[in-house]
Amino acid sequence: MKLWHLLLLAAMPMQAAIGCPIKSNVHPFPASGPWIDTTELPAPVVEKVSVTRGLDGAGSCDRLGLLSIQLRWPRAKGVDVENVGFEYRVLRGRAPEGMLPDAAVAAPPVSGRRTEHLLTWDDGPQVRGQPLDLLVEVRAITRDYRRGPPAVFVIDEVRSR
Repeated sequence: MKLWHLLLLAAMPMQAAIGCPIKSNVHPFPASGPWIDTTELPAPVVEKVSVTRGLDGAGSCDRLGLLSIQLRWPRAKGVDVENVGFEYRVLRGRAPEGMLPDAAVAAPPVSGRRTEHLLTWDDGPQVRGQPLDLLVEVRAITRDYRRGPPAVFVIDEVRSR
């Protein structure tokens, strides 16, 4: 049993040195404004939002906050979810630094017209002391600079548990 504890303790610094393998699955979307606001694009449907806050452990991923936003893309003539980016904007509250992307992003489709954005940020003790209660909008954008109407949703750590 003592050998097991020694091996576990020896592995902890190695885990921290390797770095956290959990990464965001979004990548930059290659279009950048000026945007043309249009109702020709539908608003995305936010199906589920969940938040996992960081911990005070010694592991390399313990300080990591994880935000999962599951989106469904409505049927739109000539626009598939693979060809759409999404931009996020906080309407109320203050998001921790790095939680939401500063520019438009895309992620691979999960199933058909559905996609999930997995976003990560450093959720250290100073950040975790601030409860999350945000009102956020997400809009679809296209490579030809069109931006659709927003879908508005709440990021609330209490409700997402």
